[in-house]
Amino acid sequence: MKRYISLCLMLLVLAACKKSTDYSKPGVSLPAVTNVTLQKTGAKNVTLGWTVPQGMPAEIEQPLSANIQVTEVISPTRTIVINEFTVAASPSTFSYELPNATKTYRFIVKLFGRTRNKDVNYASSIYSLGQTVQYTP
Repeated sequence: MKRYISLCLMLLVLAACKKSTDYSKPGVSLPAVTNVTLQKTGAKNVTLGWTVPQGMPAEIEQPLSANIQVTEVISPTRTIVINEFTVAASPSTFSYELPNATKTYRFIVKLFGRTRNKDVNYASSIYSLGQTVQYTP
């Protein structure tokens, strides 16, 4: 019986040692926005600003859009998504009215674009890495 259990455990260990392969889409990527700033412009209003990097790859359709996600900070490790906006025509600023100016919010700014060459196996939408700025009352 011990041999049978030992054999089963050895087979289980060998089965768990599987080579994994990472699959990634070959092609172009978008650089992240830089110099993200947040300025309070009123009692409940803020304006975000950022710089769009120069020298976008030729494979990306122009103009780019900006994707802004607004989250409310509940605790140091927990947030709730409040809103998400996609602003067209390569903007570098965005104004937002805070739902409650006494709470803490995080704003994540990403570039959004589409590739010129369409591949039926992959989506043509591309997001850059996000840059975060926080509003604290």
